[in-house]
Amino acid sequence: MTRLRVRRSLQRHGVDVCAAEDGFSALREFHSDPHAFDAAIVDLDLPAMPGSELLGHLRKICPHLPLLIITDALHKAELELSGDVLFAAKPVVAQQVIARLQVLRSLRRLSA
Repeated sequence: MTRLRVRRSLQRHGVDVCAAEDGFSALREFHSDPHAFDAAIVDLDLPAMPGSELLGHLRKICPHLPLLIITDALHKAELELSGDVLFAAKPVVAQQVIARLQVLRSLRRLSA
């Protein structure tokens, strides 16, 4: 599922979405107002900046930001992340993303 299709599906479910074209754009958007984000959905296969590098930057700025990582099984094994982190395997469908975001929201409420 493409970035724009995921964005439209999430918006139809009432989720405010900031969709970036690449890792550098995502980092710029996040850095401009990190507290405006309740969670981040990161595809590890981003152009220009690897998703794993973006994740490192996001964690430095906001260590407890809930993360939904879109990846294949090979990348998942390479990551060492703590906190509220969920994975979605490619190819993703909108309902899968929405369900995982709901879990992240629940986890965040429990830890607050």
